[in-house]
Amino acid sequence: MAAFSMRRAAALVLMTVSLGAQAALFADDEARQEIIKLRPQVENLRRSLAVVTEELRKSEEARRNSEAQQSQAQAQQQQEALQLMRSAMAKSADEQSQLRRGLLELANQLETLRRELTQLRGENEQMVHFVAGVQRGLQDMKRGQADLQMAIDGLRSNIDGVRSNIDGVRSNIGEMQRNVNDVSSGVEARIRRIEPVKVNVDGREFEALPAEISAFDAALAVMRKGEFAAARTAFEQFQARYPTSGYRSSALYWLGNAQYATREYKEAMGSLRRMLQLAPDHPRAAEAMLTIANSQIELKEPRATVRRTLEDLVKTYPQDEAAATAKERLSKLK
Repeated sequence: MAAFSMRRAAALVLMTVSLGAQAALFADDEARQEIIKLRPQVENLRRSLAVVTEELRKSEEARRNSEAQQSQAQAQQQQEALQLMRSAMAKSADEQSQLRRGLLELANQLETLRRELTQLRGENEQMVHFVAGVQRGLQDMKRGQADLQMAIDGLRSNIDGVRSNIDGVRSNIGEMQRNVNDVSSGVEARIRRIEPVKVNVDGREFEALPAEISAFDAALAVMRKGEFAAARTAFEQFQARYPTSGYRSSALYWLGNAQYATREYKEAMGSLRRMLQLAPDHPRAAEAMLTIANSQIELKEPRATVRRTLEDLVKTYPQDEAAATAKERLSKLK
């Protein structure tokens, strides 16, 4: 129905273009008057057609956007109608010349055109209803756009909230990182307190725990102050707490010396002999043997025993300073 109306409308437009020429060609006054009477109607119809054409264009554009699932047949009909309308509006000057030659034929079609005008009015009413439907669709689209804008505004508000949450999370992450750094520092400090480190004592290199180092240094500091009883206790506690320590041979040496200083000669000889068994190549081994000999003298052991100890010292450690002292004492024992 729409395609038929388009063809009729196109014919009407073509007829309107040359109505003036028709009036000049027809000698018949009655036909001329009839044509002149029809001119206002045709002009009105042309304006209506222009309005309908514009509405159709808008309708087509709206339908393309909102009725994506429209059937192929209807889309094809609308396309043909639009093509016919575009062809009719794009007639060239050559086609207008052809229209002039067809004026005589148009005179015979006037009666038919009058009948078709009535039909066109009915179709125009249908078109009006269609345009009204399109307008309602446009209004619905506007409402939809308003709803969409509200949704967009809500989304923006949510985005602002998310950004605020992100800022809070970043702040929390920063705080957590600071806490982790604090914990890491504390852990590293604790690790340093329990992780063995390399030490060098009396020319001997080994690994020892920080607490172990502190205990030995504290006991040695007491020994150097001349507090021999306290030093003996400190070194005994060290031996009990760290029986496999790399400090063991040195600790036994200083324990023996502290016992000798507190007149515990037997205990001193026992500590120093254990030290010699453990580390016969210790830098203080010769001094330990000399202290053993001194303890034997204090205990008034036989001279032969003392002599054997001193001779072993000279024989084992001839280059040590303690060997010279041992030779001197051997000369006195003769």
